Amino acid sequence: ASVAATIIALGGGLITYRVQEGGRTSIYLQGPNGGRIPLVFDKDDAEVLDYTPQNGGRFAIWVSEGGQQKVFIIDQGGNLAGGPITGGWTSVTDGDWSNDGQRLVLEVLTGTVVNYLYYDANGNATGAPAFP
Repeated sequence: ASVAATIIALGGGLITYRVQEGGRTSIYLQGPNGGRIPLVFDKDDAEVLDYTPQNGGRFAIWVSEGGQQKVFIIDQGGNLAGGPITGGWTSVTDGDWSNDGQRLVLEVLTGTVVNYLYYDANGNATGAPAFP
């Protein structure tokens, strides 16, 4: 079995590994003592969308699982902090944390229409922010 690992450096000196093995995808965080912490494991596909060191440190991770796309919010210990976020979108194209780590905005495509969806740090849908 061939294993392909992609290393991704994140803010705060963190490193994640996207490992593809046997047609399955897992994402690991490099632990402080060299061990690896599983963030998501054994999915059809997965990508880290964004990481924030704020609010205790949170990852937003896109996952394809059983034909459905989801976004998981995972803390630095590998625990599910919120989600999974699911929706009627065709694909998730990006995800970004707010500066304070309290809000996650997902850019999604529904067909060819781009939408921005807002969530709190635990994956609960919130309204779009109001601008003056």
